[in-house]
Amino acid sequence: MSNFEVNKMQALEKAVQDLHWMAYNYVNGRRTYAVTLFNDHIRELEKFGLKFGSINDSPYAVDGDFGNV
Repeated sequence: MSNFEVNKMQALEKAVQDLHWMAYNYVNGRRTYAVTLFNDHIRELEKFGLKFGSINDSPYAVDGDFGNV
């Protein structure tokens, strides 16, 4: 992989990690499909080795109706 590609991947990883807390704060506790979609994307990105900070002891949002993660 070239230096450009490595730098690009690092920049994308940092952007995703930075956006995580904002998206989490938006979807956590909502009663919409957004919670499921958010958590599905986080699980998928974790498969590629991305690490996310824990908010309330978890990187996953909680559904406002069911309390599911």
